[in-house]
Amino acid sequence: MAPPPVLRLVRWPGVATAAADAAAGSALFYCTPGRTVAVVAAAALVYGGGVVLNDAADAARDRILHPGRPIPTGAVARGAAIGFGAALLAAGVGAAAFAGTAPLAAYAGVAALALGYDFLFKRWGVAGALALGLCRGGSVLAAMTSSPGFPLEHPGRHLLVPLLFFLHGFAVTAASLLEESPRGRGLVPAAAAGILLPTALCFAFAGDPGSAGLGLALAAAALLTFSLGRSLAGDRTAGGIVREGVFGFLLLDAAVLGAHGLAWPAAGALGLWALVRAALRSGRS
Repeated sequence: MAPPPVLRLVRWPGVATAAADAAAGSALFYCTPGRTVAVVAAAALVYGGGVVLNDAADAARDRILHPGRPIPTGAVARGAAIGFGAALLAAGVGAAAFAGTAPLAAYAGVAALALGYDFLFKRWGVAGALALGLCRGGSVLAAMTSSPGFPLEHPGRHLLVPLLFFLHGFAVTAASLLEESPRGRGLVPAAAAGILLPTALCFAFAGDPGSAGLGLALAAAALLTFSLGRSLAGDRTAGGIVREGVFGFLLLDAAVLGAHGLAWPAAGALGLWALVRAALRSGRS
C-alpha cells in the first residue's frame, strides 16, 4: 500500500534520518530527555518543511522528471504545499526554543539555509551541496548545544562530529547532481567513496578496541560499504547511490555513537536503519 500523499511529500525516511542525527548529537553530550525530545522534533520538522518547499519550488521541473510526485499528480496543490512547508519550518524552529536559546538560534539558521537551498542555492550545483551539508551538520551541532554543559564537558574531538555530518550531507547532495549529468555514470564510484568517507573517519574517535560500541561502529561501516557496493554492482546509477546515502545517515549515527562508546544508542540507530529499510520494502511489495 502506498503511503498517503502528505507522507510522500515530506519523505518520511529522510525525516527519520534527520531526527536520528539530532538524537545522536544530544546523546553525545548527555542532554536531558526534555531537551532531546525538543531537538529531535525540531530536526524532523525543519527537514520535513525543507523537502516540502523543495518540491513546491521544483513543481514545473518535476512534471517532467518526477511526474509521480504528489504535486505533479495533483494529489497536493502547490499553494497548499508552500503553506504546509512554511508551517513545518516555523514549528521546527519553535520546537527548538524548548531546548534553549542556542538551539533556537541554530535551528533558525538551518531553516534559513533550507529555504536558501530550495529557492536559490541548488541552481548553482556545488553551492547547493554546501548548503545541504551545512543543514545536516548544523542540525547535529544545534542538538549538541542543547546540553547545558556544551562545549565544556567534552571539548576537542567531539566538536568535529558535526563536520562528519556536513561531509556526508555534502557528498549525498553532490551525488544527486550526477543524475542529470552526461558524465554522471562514470563519477558514481567516486560519489560512493565520498559518501563512505565520513563513516570511515568515525574511527578516529575510537577508544577501547574490545568494546561493544566499537563493534557496532564496525558493523555500521560494513553495512554502508555493502549497501553502496551492491548499488554499484547493480544499476550503477547516481540515484541508487543517493538513496543508500540517505539511509546511510542512520549508519553514520551508529558509527559515531559506537566509536564514542555509546553502545545502546548505536544499536538503536542500527535497528532504526533496519526498520526503515523493511518498511520501504513492505510498501513496495
